[in-house]
Amino acid sequence: MASALRRSLVFSGAGLLLGAAKLVYSFFPLFNITDLLVFGVGAFLLVRRFPVNFVVAALILCLPATAMSLYFVSGLGMERISSGVGTGWLVSAIAIPISALIGSWLGARRPALR
Repeated sequence: MASALRRSLVFSGAGLLLGAAKLVYSFFPLFNITDLLVFGVGAFLLVRRFPVNFVVAALILCLPATAMSLYFVSGLGMERISSGVGTGWLVSAIAIPISALIGSWLGARRPALR
């Protein structure tokens, strides 16, 4: 039980750190490609180090950054998003969970690191 709690805390902490990193690199161009790389590689490495169910790991890892992206999307409103402002945040809200799922799935297929 303590091991499962420890793994949950590690994935939650990593998700918060990656969410904070997303806030920093969101001001640079091509931040959607950076989302794919950061969250995919992060999920891959964490699942290899702490073997858990890859779906649960990806969801815990991407929850803070996805919530932040959805917060910005809801704040902008559909009028601005349909005119092109904030579409990067909408793409991020979709790309982050997908890249985390792919990265954790690939990491779960490999033997765990010790």
